[in-house]
Amino acid sequence: MKCAIIVLVLALVSLGVNAQRPLQMVHPDSVLLDDFFWLPKVDSACVLYPGMKSPETGVTMKDMAGLSGLKTRFDKLEAGISITGSARDLSDNIRRFRSARDMAFLAFRLALMTRQGRYFDFCERALFNEIAGAWVDPVSKVRRKEVAEALSAVPGMLYAVDGHDVYINMLVRNIAHIVAEDLDFRVRLMASMPWYSQCMFAFEMDREQEFTLHIRLPHWAEGQVELSSYDASSTRSRIDVYVNGDRVDKNIVDGYYVIRRRWKKGDVIKYVIPSPVIRVSDRQQSSGMALQRGPLVYAFENACSVRRSDGVSNTFDHDRTTIFLTSKQYDEQGMPIGQYKAFPYFWSPEKYGSLLFSRMLK
Repeated sequence: MKCAIIVLVLALVSLGVNAQRPLQMVHPDSVLLDDFFWLPKVDSACVLYPGMKSPETGVTMKDMAGLSGLKTRFDKLEAGISITGSARDLSDNIRRFRSARDMAFLAFRLALMTRQGRYFDFCERALFNEIAGAWVDPVSKVRRKEVAEALSAVPGMLYAVDGHDVYINMLVRNIAHIVAEDLDFRVRLMASMPWYSQCMFAFEMDREQEFTLHIRLPHWAEGQVELSSYDASSTRSRIDVYVNGDRVDKNIVDGYYVIRRRWKKGDVIKYVIPSPVIRVSDRQQSSGMALQRGPLVYAFENACSVRRSDGVSNTFDHDRTTIFLTSKQYDEQGMPIGQYKAFPYFWSPEKYGSLLFSRMLK
């Protein structure tokens, strides 16, 4: 067996493929969701379809031989990804869901293989917008079991490990039990993503343990989008990480904050991460502007004209448990006619699909 692995590694090197081991998922049964965005969706999916099989998302050393082909496939697809995470110009919601699902799992597998956070940006975009939308949308024609199977994979995407490297991929409120080699600890992630993005991590362990923690820094936190077909602009805010109250030096590798230390029970990380409102324009439709906050894409309540220079406010609606965005809107002649309100696209992709981009005035 050991000889076979050595031969495989040498073959990968000869192909110019990174021969490091792929990251391994933390089993979904070891992750307890406590998050009001994902928990109701995942729980209801599991109740409606007990015993369903989640899509295969793990990666083995043998799979690494196909890394080059997967990256080529992804690169071909990437230019055609829409702002909501599916392939562009798909009006049928069944095809949109399946396209987003396939992209999410392809990007996730590449994240495990390459340890690059950029792939998780694509995965997250598809999850929060199209996949969540296919479950929530009351008129969706997507077969419910297909969506439930995709949702059941979410807990297993939050963490990944390899030896003494522990990756936190998505800032979702949860409690996880991490076991890898000689590591054995629990981490409680306290967050209210995607609404409020300040996060706290608390560790529980029976003994001190040394490991390297990799906390993903999403593109949206820096006011950027990862999509090559779109341009983005936003205000920039400071991003900080504190361990037990002490600010950690900025050490970002492949899209992750990296912290290596000897951890003990009671250690707490504070991750101050903004969710700026991002104004997104389509290079194929330069006269239009869409809005994004965190991983969520927003749709306008009706067709309207907007100015890029106007500030956008966000307000949490407790009755509807969402943040909506507001700013000035204008008529065809550029005269102000009040305010628009923008809602998360995932609420009703069928309804909001045509209202993603507003007419942008100069």
